[in-house]
Amino acid sequence: MSIRRNGLKVLGLSFVAVLGLMAFMAVGAQAEESGGKWTYLNGATLETLPNEQGLGGELDSADGTLLTKIAGVTVEFLCTAFTVTEGKLLTGGTALGSLKFSGCTTKLNGATSAPCKPNANGTESGVIKTLKILGTLLLHKLSNGTKDKILIAEPDVGSNAFAHIETSEECSIGENVLVGGKFALIDCEGKGEVHEVKHLVTEFAPLTHLWTISDTAEHAAHIDGSAFAFLATTHVGAKWAALWN
Repeated sequence: MSIRRNGLKVLGLSFVAVLGLMAFMAVGAQAEESGGKWTYLNGATLETLPNEQGLGGELDSADGTLLTKIAGVTVEFLCTAFTVTEGKLLTGGTALGSLKFSGCTTKLNGATSAPCKPNANGTESGVIKTLKILGTLLLHKLSNGTKDKILIAEPDVGSNAFAHIETSEECSIGENVLVGGKFALIDCEGKGEVHEVKHLVTEFAPLTHLWTISDTAEHAAHIDGSAFAFLATTHVGAKWAALWN
């Protein structure tokens, strides 16, 4: 994935995110249908991608940020790169994999905090690793006729968290920050069903419900930016797309 700065701090209860949620509630969801399939172009022929097709990602700008608030302190986990670990597209319009973020720092109320710098496994300075994440294509229909074609991501079966951000014993917000909930992604260029080598995706705020530490309003979290997704392993460089049910 790649994260593009778009001026919105959407990891935290940003004004725009709140407005988006209010608009969503006002219009009302008519129905939600999950599932679909992943396809690619083999020359001029449209084909379904094989099960467990590799998936990769990269940042779209210099960094990306997870924004939240813990114990009254505004917290920013900022990373400069990431890789997809064992990422794969599965039949039925789902995806599975984990992420490794690197070059990460932590800011508390805008100031960099050395004790709170991420440190995965206590040995990988500046690194955040997620647990397995399961994504599912979702057709989100509103009563006004709008159809949002998104991917909803949640912790894989058997897990209640996306990640445990490890810091140090001296970190004032805790040495193990749990990230839970769910988040939604949408092709921000409106090309989810258009066959492209790379797809630029961003958070779909109305269906995102991320949090740190506990599921409370104070600890709400959002992701600032966007990311590129592309095929890896077998069909590297191929143009691909999602087809929703």
